[in-house]
Amino acid sequence: MKKKIIIVVLEILLLLGLGIFYTIKEVIPDLKRQYGSSDKVVNAKRYENMIEIIVDDNIDFSILLDKDEKIYHMFFLNKGSIILYNENIENNRLEDGVERIIKLLVENNSLNNNSKISVVSYGNKYYSNFINSFKNSLNRYSIDIEISEEKSTLIDLVYKLNIEGNGNMETVLFNLDYYSKEVKLSASSVNNDKTILNKTSSFTYSKSVYEKILKYINDNSINNLDKNNTLLVINMIPGDGKSSYYPTNNSWYYVKNKKIYAYIEFSEKGRKYGYCYKGSVDDVSEGECD
Repeated sequence: MKKKIIIVVLEILLLLGLGIFYTIKEVIPDLKRQYGSSDKVVNAKRYENMIEIIVDDNIDFSILLDKDEKIYHMFFLNKGSIILYNENIENNRLEDGVERIIKLLVENNSLNNNSKISVVSYGNKYYSNFINSFKNSLNRYSIDIEISEEKSTLIDLVYKLNIEGNGNMETVLFNLDYYSKEVKLSASSVNNDKTILNKTSSFTYSKSVYEKILKYINDNSINNLDKNNTLLVINMIPGDGKSSYYPTNNSWYYVKNKKIYAYIEFSEKGRKYGYCYKGSVDDVSEGECD
């Protein structure tokens, strides 16, 4: 009888050990892949202030500041703000983090001189330093627009987002963090693991399209071909492996003396990226051809 009990206990311990091993080996890394550095659990003890930035009602996110004037955490409050997810903004000093935010928004065509920006402060600490850094960064990118400045409270924000809040700051921050993570996961689900179009991915896709044209030209020994050719229509060539992204109708190419000249453009949800190829896959510049 005792022997059977010992065997049962050993089996239970073995199962527990395997469960712990699986959690460490599979579950935790999977959570890290899902959440990444932008989605570490918020540390309420570091909280000194929060500032929300809204751009054209398409981008809505918040930065959390600690006593060292660092951006130590971010809340993503709508799906458009996911373009800032895991972009090494956190753990930067305020000025550097703001500079990186503006750079990313500009590069993703989410911020320009026609944009409307609202900034909401949830406290006074470091706010003047933030707004000065924000305006300076806009100037560096030649963006000259007025900023609407407002004040609010964390409780007002949770009510606005229809999140539960009981007045306890730690609970409110945790609930906002949970909301942010749900936004991220929801955006990932909608995209079905589709790569978000940005400066890096669009350039990769344009290069892929160019190389496919090059292969076609070489395989068919074509020396010259004008822009209006219908042998290989450029906007029917997928840029990615899942055939999710195709060049826009603004794209074109022609062949002259076996060299391919092309403008390859991709667009998604108002974001547009184009690249000019000047006879070689290595001779390329951003933007339309001169």
